[in-house]
Amino acid sequence: MGAPERAGSPRGMRILHLTNHCMHAGAGIVNVMVDLACLQAQWGHEVAVASSGGTFEPLLAAQGVRHYRLADASGRLNKARRLLGLPRLIRAYRPDVVHAHDMTNALAAFTSKPAGRFKLVTTVHNVHDPTSRLMRVGDRVIAVSRSSVSDMRAWGIPERKIRVVLNGTLGSVRHAFGQALASPPSLGEGRKIVCVAGIEPRKGIMDLVRAFNDVADEVTDVRLILVGGGPNEEEYARAAAATPHGDRIRFLGFHPDPAAFMEQATVFVLPSHREAFGLVLTEARAFGCAIVASDVDGIPEALDGGAAGLLVPPGDPAALAAAFRRLLTSPEELRRWREAAGRGLEKFSVSRVCREVLDVYSDALGCGGIGGSPRAA
Repeated sequence: MGAPERAGSPRGMRILHLTNHCMHAGAGIVNVMVDLACLQAQWGHEVAVASSGGTFEPLLAAQGVRHYRLADASGRLNKARRLLGLPRLIRAYRPDVVHAHDMTNALAAFTSKPAGRFKLVTTVHNVHDPTSRLMRVGDRVIAVSRSSVSDMRAWGIPERKIRVVLNGTLGSVRHAFGQALASPPSLGEGRKIVCVAGIEPRKGIMDLVRAFNDVADEVTDVRLILVGGGPNEEEYARAAAATPHGDRIRFLGFHPDPAAFMEQATVFVLPSHREAFGLVLTEARAFGCAIVASDVDGIPEALDGGAAGLLVPPGDPAALAAAFRRLLTSPEELRRWREAAGRGLEKFSVSRVCREVLDVYSDALGCGGIGGSPRAA
């Protein structure tokens, strides 16, 4: 059973979430949407997801969330089909709230307004993407970190629309689902620097490879483990293999249970150049990992301003290497940062996120403020 809703929150809302797909493929946008949809359904709302489908469909069904299949959003023809199909779905489903998690679906929902009397809520998951400014079409626009608000203001999103709901993943039903899909390989003996991220330039992967090679000269038992898929996976794997310590670098691809790798990590790292929040950091904290991450965008908010992990400038392999040395050469430092990571995790629960998002819905529907979803200052 889920936690009870707050007094004053409208019961029995009909909520429709929109995403391009619902694949279990490591996409933070999809993970957030699945967490919300499942818990909202547990709390007594009627919830549906519309997407081109994917491996999360059985989990959604098990949690009482309907799935409606729309055309894939890639390509002009499919986008046109989605624009035509969504109004029909809205007329049939009659949602009170449509929650769009990406630009294409936000615009599709906005143009579908004549098909139903609903409030449109959008979430800006990717502040690095300039098309995210189009999320302004929502009646309320959610920022997943306080740092994202400055970008949203610069885009001209009206202040009256912006609400801040910090991301959180702890207690998600996705975790058990991922564990059931596959068992992770053992990473073997020795110390490991683990990164779980998309393999693409924005994530700073080659900065990490350079930093590792610097440290590996001195720390001979450490290995670098990269978990995640992405457009540059093969290119980066070849480049890493050609470095002096390439034989100690492993690219493992996407895995449905990345948290299992965190259990085997000596140090967890997220070297992103841009990152609205960094969901994976809350999971790494829950496993008591000593963390090194970029001091950029919403990452400091995920690490309590640097109290729960070492922050380094983005795009700076030398700073990354220095942080690794600090943790790998001092057992006391490593222990201290592991303990720090585990403090104050309650605020990153899925139930807190769900309550605050429901508050945003209530606000959009004119049901009055019930707290928990602070308006951007």
